[in-house]
Amino acid sequence: MVKKVFAIIFIFLFSAVLWADERKDGTVSFYFNTSKGYIEYTDMSDQSKDGINFTDGKTILDLKPGNYKFQFFSPSYFSVERIISISREYQSYNIDLPKKSGDFFVSVKKSSKNEIYFHQDPPDTNHILKDVSILFYKDGELLKTIYSDSFLKRVNLDFGQYDIVVKELDKTLMRIQRFPINEKYGEYLNFFIKPLEVFVDGFLKINDMYLGGADIIFTDVENNSYTLTSDFSGKFSGNVPPKKYKLSIKKFGYFLKEDNQLIYDFTDENNKFSLNLELEEAPSFIEGRIIDDRNSPVPYAEIVIKDGDIEKKSFADSFGRFRGTAKSGLVLIRVDKDGFFSNGLVRRIEKFSTISNLEIQLKRKLYKVSGVLSDGVKPIKSQKIDLISPGGKRIASTLSGENGYFEFLDIPATDIFKVSVKISDFKPYSSPEISLKEDINNFNIIMNRGSRQVILEITDNSDIPIKNSPFTLDNKIIKSDSNGIISYQTPSEEINLLYKNQKKKISLEKERSVYKIQLNQKDG
Repeated sequence: MVKKVFAIIFIFLFSAVLWADERKDGTVSFYFNTSKGYIEYTDMSDQSKDGINFTDGKTILDLKPGNYKFQFFSPSYFSVERIISISREYQSYNIDLPKKSGDFFVSVKKSSKNEIYFHQDPPDTNHILKDVSILFYKDGELLKTIYSDSFLKRVNLDFGQYDIVVKELDKTLMRIQRFPINEKYGEYLNFFIKPLEVFVDGFLKINDMYLGGADIIFTDVENNSYTLTSDFSGKFSGNVPPKKYKLSIKKFGYFLKEDNQLIYDFTDENNKFSLNLELEEAPSFIEGRIIDDRNSPVPYAEIVIKDGDIEKKSFADSFGRFRGTAKSGLVLIRVDKDGFFSNGLVRRIEKFSTISNLEIQLKRKLYKVSGVLSDGVKPIKSQKIDLISPGGKRIASTLSGENGYFEFLDIPATDIFKVSVKISDFKPYSSPEISLKEDINNFNIIMNRGSRQVILEITDNSDIPIKNSPFTLDNKIIKSDSNGIISYQTPSEEINLLYKNQKKKISLEKERSVYKIQLNQKDG
């Protein structure tokens, strides 16, 4: 009996272990070539589905043993599907999701033939071509256009096969069909292009002599430049893109004659072009500054540089500095400025030289202003008279003498000013703005007295004050007080008084301030 009991217990425990072992999950880890995405998995035994997001490029799943269909998703990548059998043992998988697109660096270089290559390393910077466009087509649709205006151009392209067209100046240089682009080739896509060119030759001459060692620079409307160099006999030749150009010469002391400073049309690639270019010697330079008799800069003075029979006019800047040109030989430099006496000098200038730090001094034209200060009858002595700038700053001051005489000396003709006088009991005086072109000897100033207080005692014919009544004084209504008195401030020499229908004019005396006025008191 005991043996049977032990047997039953043993069978029960063994079955429980087997059942628990069957229920144990398996652990699987996934590692990705992208940081985040989504996993969808299907249990193939019962077609149940589930899913989970992954971050940091990895995730771990605990699943019961069995066969599963996994699908892995991530932005900018194609999805991947895998069938994986999960066991109770630990499993690990690396999942590489293929990219949908990639960044590439495109360069276009000049070459003797047309080729295209992928490289892992960047190309060198020699012979970069500009004005070239690269067009990427996919399934007959234009997807990208790149313009070669710098060394490397970055472009994002979906992986796949492309038809590629390379153009220069709207002319096709190269066409490639079904060119594969994906991440396994390299990130540098280099085009080697045979550019469109025309042949140009010619001679450089100056005064019937040929000039060697000079650079002839061809500059197009986009400011791209191409250079050819003349040999010892003045001859130059070479190839340039078929465009329109402005020509210039780079050789110290020489430049193109004005007749040769044209726009040259070299757009016909089937033609050859020959040029005979005439040069002139570059002028010498003269630099200096204009100062006054106080060694201060004289701004905006007119500079005349006379070179033989040719006169060139210019102006100094705000600091009195100037710069001019002349051919070699004797040169006259003359300076003119309003308010100053003209001045000049003569200098000998050597070929291709510069005369700098010249100083030409101009003497100011100085004038005086004088006159008499009075009240119209008597001179006013010992009073201050000011010259005031337009900004209100005092320029100079003087005092009137015993006879009211005053004088300002050495006033620059360039100054603009007003004459100002302020004296108590007189109205302030200020002249219009003045700029001198000669002496002013009779600048006489007559001061008008200012307003003064006048007391009016107003009565009727019986000498009774007319009190608390309105009066009109010089068109102003003023009321008398309880004593019939009006206190009135006026700058005038007379007062016009109106009371009811009565008008009265009162002449004011200089030494008198109280006036008694009688009026008829009619109608109350």
